[in-house]
Amino acid sequence: MKPIDYFIIGCLIGNGDIQKIEGEDHLYFSFEKHKTTYLQNFMLHHSLFSSITADFQKGEGFILPNLFMNEVIKKWYSEGVKIFSKGPDPFLVPFESIVIAINLFGKRQIENIILYSSVKKEYLNILSYSISKQLDLPSVISSSNSIKIYDAPALFLKAFHKVSLIDSTELANYINDNERRDIEPFLERDAIL
Repeated sequence: MKPIDYFIIGCLIGNGDIQKIEGEDHLYFSFEKHKTTYLQNFMLHHSLFSSITADFQKGEGFILPNLFMNEVIKKWYSEGVKIFSKGPDPFLVPFESIVIAINLFGKRQIENIILYSSVKKEYLNILSYSISKQLDLPSVISSSNSIKIYDAPALFLKAFHKVSLIDSTELANYINDNERRDIEPFLERDAIL
């Protein structure tokens, strides 16, 4: 998969939604302004300025239509409603896409990372279960309009070598000081290897 493909799925995991513009499906997403630097760096690093248009002042963007997006939309939507899937499918949520979704749409709370999603409530449990399986983390649960990930340090350690430097650096912002001290020995060991 290409970076734009991971980004498309990341947006679908989060608050991304289809909007018709001149008869074509575009994937609209909004983001908080403090995520602007991450998004700009991601787009620059992967040369995505021709695939994504973003208004950094307004905190919103569009992914322009492409074949991969059209195929993914068929899997994620049923009768115009974003459902993700009718059954668990970790392969519909690649690891890299989950990290992008967290980095762009997530928030750190005291005990967890909360990832807001616009997937229909009845299907959010299926998405949450699929994310849990893909991340190999048992502490991923859904609530009314979000997914909560309770082991931020384990997520970071799993992601450290699997995602780009831009993504792992942004993900590090979700680790608090106590957690950072706990994982430092693992990071130092990996730096030596």
